[in-house]
Amino acid sequence: MTVTHSLDPKVYDVPLTARTTVPGQWTAAQVIQGKDSKKVPVQKEAGGSYVLYRVTPNAGVVRVTKAQ
Repeated sequence: MTVTHSLDPKVYDVPLTARTTVPGQWTAAQVIQGKDSKKVPVQKEAGGSYVLYRVTPNAGVVRVTKAQ
């Protein structure tokens, strides 16, 4: 996934919170954007499993993978 905007980055430089559905057997996910990498816990609700994480607009592709 890539998050972009055309707003002035000097004013709009706040990371956004993203939510991604993941397989139910995952317990954690690795979120990678550029050189940044963070392990995040999987949340569960009646509708399934998901992860919440921060993404920085215009900072490259975001990948969510199963954490080792």
